[in-house]
Amino acid sequence: MAESSVCTTDDILVCSICLETFDTPKYLPCLHTFCEGCLSTYIASGFEKGQKSNMSCPISRQTVVVPEENVSPQDWAAQLPLNFLISGLMETQKVQRSNKLCMMCERLGTETMSKASYLCVECSDTLCDTCTKYHNSVKFQTKHEVKTIGAFSSEDLTANALKK
Repeated sequence: MAESSVCTTDDILVCSICLETFDTPKYLPCLHTFCEGCLSTYIASGFEKGQKSNMSCPISRQTVVVPEENVSPQDWAAQLPLNFLISGLMETQKVQRSNKLCMMCERLGTETMSKASYLCVECSDTLCDTCTKYHNSVKFQTKHEVKTIGAFSSEDLTANALKK
């Protein structure tokens, strides 16, 4: 029997290079999308092989020409257009998750997953009481603004996330 291949929103939001949810999704002229950081690393590996004037899309192999001479891999990746469709889907998914479980518990695969009570404005992660304490104790996250989920409306969550 043939298996049907169903593509979910979660599948669309995964970078083909790192196999993680997109972080700053940028698209190439062929319309394939990757994380900005992944593209920067991919471009840098091409530079090391002497390919400084162009690169090939990791999926379609379509040639992408460097926008200007002597540009660094980081700057080249940063200059690529942001995929607003993917960004919007990611933000919608985050808003929908606000009624679900703690995202940190999900990532850690804990046996008893807790309902999320808080949202980190910077990370857009939903957090339970315990994970909020851990989140706030991490040195680089101590200045993150963490609010109760009830303090936001869906419109607030989406608008705040799209500002980034």
